[in-house]
Amino acid sequence: MRANIHSMSEISWSSLYRCRKEVNARYPSVFRLPSVRRAVHLARPHVRAGTRILEIGPGENHRGARLAAEVGGAASVSVDPDPEGRHDFEDITQAGDGFDLVLAFEVIEHLTVEDALNLMRAVRIRLRTGGTFVLSTPNVYCPGAYLRDCTHRTPFAFDELGGALTYTGFEIIGLHRVVQGNLVRRLKKALFSPLGQALGIDHAVSIAAVARIRG
Repeated sequence: MRANIHSMSEISWSSLYRCRKEVNARYPSVFRLPSVRRAVHLARPHVRAGTRILEIGPGENHRGARLAAEVGGAASVSVDPDPEGRHDFEDITQAGDGFDLVLAFEVIEHLTVEDALNLMRAVRIRLRTGGTFVLSTPNVYCPGAYLRDCTHRTPFAFDELGGALTYTGFEIIGLHRVVQGNLVRRLKKALFSPLGQALGIDHAVSIAAVARIRG
């Protein structure tokens, strides 16, 4: 997915690095992050009657629309440049602002670092005060989660994801490991977890972040 943001801000790489170190001090290891079965589960508590949702890059999943359908009075629109998709807008600049919740599941890894940061900035200015940003990206500690897709351009480790959000004006509410599968599969993975940790390998397929505009 292209960022489709035309104003490119210069990046202070030293500031971005400091933000990453701040996040790493708060979350020293990917293995200490709390787990969740689906990234979308982190968004559900933020949806109520009247909630306006913007989903970026939904592909064919349209999780935002499904969340809105679960709650009477909520509404969702989508942004995706795919010409074959059923989306409301091709460019985030067309979507307007005043959203309560923005979703971006498995999107930023398809962008350059510059475009990913600009996308986060674009999300921030479209959120209402008190609004929430929920996003996810492949877990680089999980073999194949990032490398299996040739359209991936930038790997974001958990602290880099949090650092990028902090750098672009967000406050991190939480970082989570996304552990998919049924109970039996999750138990089998948990049995091998100590060995994986010793080797620096995780079975969680994605890292999900929940953030809000920093006050």
